[in-house]
Amino acid sequence: MKRALLALALSASCAESTAPIAPLTTPSARNLTAVARANVARLEVEVGPLLEPRSDDAELAERVTGLLESVESATLGRVAREELASLAPASLPLLARRLNDAELPAAQRIAAIEALGAADSRYGAEQLLARIEAMRTRKNDEAWVRAHCAWRLGQGSQDWIVPRMIRHLRYETDHETVIWIARALAKFGNYSGLDALEVVARTAVAADTREGANAARFELSGACGFGSPEALAGAWRAGDERVPQPPLSRLRQLEIWRVIAGFSEWQLRGVDDGRFTLARENSAAAALLAEALLDENRYVRTHAAQSLERMGARARSAGPALLTALDDPELEIFVAEALGSVGCEAAEGELIARLDAARSLEVRTAAARGLASLALASSAMALDVHLNDSAPRDLRFAAGCARLRCSPLDAPAALVTWLIADYATGTGETASSEPALRAWYAARPDADLAAWDAPPDGTPSARIARRAELLRAALPR
Repeated sequence: MKRALLALALSASCAESTAPIAPLTTPSARNLTAVARANVARLEVEVGPLLEPRSDDAELAERVTGLLESVESATLGRVAREELASLAPASLPLLARRLNDAELPAAQRIAAIEALGAADSRYGAEQLLARIEAMRTRKNDEAWVRAHCAWRLGQGSQDWIVPRMIRHLRYETDHETVIWIARALAKFGNYSGLDALEVVARTAVAADTREGANAARFELSGACGFGSPEALAGAWRAGDERVPQPPLSRLRQLEIWRVIAGFSEWQLRGVDDGRFTLARENSAAAALLAEALLDENRYVRTHAAQSLERMGARARSAGPALLTALDDPELEIFVAEALGSVGCEAAEGELIARLDAARSLEVRTAAARGLASLALASSAMALDVHLNDSAPRDLRFAAGCARLRCSPLDAPAALVTWLIADYATGTGETASSEPALRAWYAARPDADLAAWDAPPDGTPSARIARRAELLRAALPR
């Protein structure tokens, strides 16, 4: 039966049929509700508000000050630190005030950070995290303070910091802080910081910083049982079950739902930050994003679908929810691409059907992109129909990239030549053509993949020129 349906879809596609398409399901028919806002409200009740610890001890402030002044003592330093830790949680607000006091000696501020981290509390973690985030609104912020805060956050159990740490990693300029943020994320089973560590290990000016980043890469991969950082990074992106994935706490879920709910505000920076954050979250976040596909706000639904698409294979579990959402006309183009990206093979027939000429060009192009990500050989026949010069350029390009990824060995030579020429200009959609051309190149018996995958050695245009040369040399003579 499945083959019959697929054959019917192929037949319709090949004929460029203009027969009427069955009416799409309207969003209202999918029982849309305020999913994101409701989950935020529910979890806020469950976890309770973030309260500042209070104390009736009138001498507490004086004791904290005295202990901080003693941390530099060779004889009293260790005892002072231990007593500072014992005064939590009442002492935490007093310690938090020291984070921004540039007049205090560095040793005292480090001791305050250490005590806040040792408390391993929601309040203490909030103070350390907020101090790191303050860099985005200050000039000449103290990088060493941020690095110490990130280090201590990685010693605790407050997994809810992950979404905000991911977001901040996008803006952090201090390499030492980047290293400690990546380590903190890994503590909670999130390895999105591996890419940043690789950049620091390759580009940091100071040799000890490069060595520190590289050491972190190998320590994290070794702890997970992988032989190299590259192997761990690949497994993380692929949603490999060998990568440990701890469950999300309710506080972490709340932070994620707050990001999702923020999509409704339609602030460009906030939306962009939100998609960046969720695309790098753990696989378990895919279930929340899948639920958000039923939100009554079209922007929440749209950006939830885009976040799942950017998560890729780690969002594989969201495939059924995305397949159901494919009939939402407000989401169709985003869901079509997401279905391919997450690897939902069950969507192949639906995507092929959407190549039909009766659909809009945007839908047809998105369907082709989805099929490119799925990269199933069984899609090749349906894609061949859209490779001729008479096809709209956007569709022809997307279908051509898909054709190379689905069945590279028998791809038409004219198509390969055309895509190489477009890629070599460096001005087209290289994000689509580059993986397609790599798939074609990798299928050649004499392919030099070591040369193709060599680390960047200059500007993006230099990388494109180097790879275009490899591609041209592999063309049949």
